[in-house]
Amino acid sequence: MNQEGGGLTLRVEQLERENRWWKLLGVLGVIGFLGIVVMGQAPPQKGARTIEAERFVLRGPRGETFAVLEMQSDPRLAVNASMGPALIFYDRHHTARATMGERGFGFFDDQGRRRVALGELLDSPALTLYDQDGHERATLAVGSLSGGPSMTLTDGNILASLSPRLVGLFAENGTSGGVVRLSDGSLQLDLRDRADQQRAMVGLEADGTPHFVLRDKDGRRLAP
Repeated sequence: MNQEGGGLTLRVEQLERENRWWKLLGVLGVIGFLGIVVMGQAPPQKGARTIEAERFVLRGPRGETFAVLEMQSDPRLAVNASMGPALIFYDRHHTARATMGERGFGFFDDQGRRRVALGELLDSPALTLYDQDGHERATLAVGSLSGGPSMTLTDGNILASLSPRLVGLFAENGTSGGVVRLSDGSLQLDLRDRADQQRAMVGLEADGTPHFVLRDKDGRRLAP
């Protein structure tokens, strides 16, 4: 009886040891399965890929061209004479309507004529407006020299300019006039000839004292 009881005890202990091993193997199997699932969900590690081309074209469902990325080759579409890489957008009639280059943006009407440009002008940000013939008419900029804003109106020649320190008018014959605000707080009105020589000046000192100057064509001061 004792021998039979001892053998039964040994068999029970053996079954318990085997059961523990199966439990351990089951846990390891679950962990391994979860690891495989997680690894399968992770994005595959791939080496860097390089696509090279001289021109990229975006086409519509009927094969029409709507955008082109290329090295700029048409000076009419260049922004501020920049001939580097450019992204050009076209309408359904294959007319360029907008362009984005390395130095700014350009916008065109339905005839392909430039109407607006936003970019660099003498290392300054500038907004330029064009008439229906594509001629520059007005420019709003922040000057790199003065650091302040300025506006220029033109018809090929400068007609007027406006900045915090100067309001200028320019005639077709080359004469000009303008109000200048000096750094000491004084104001003066200058009238100049075609050689840009001052011919008359009316000023107001910072303390309110007025003064008046006339000059001949050689720059000599004349008596009032």
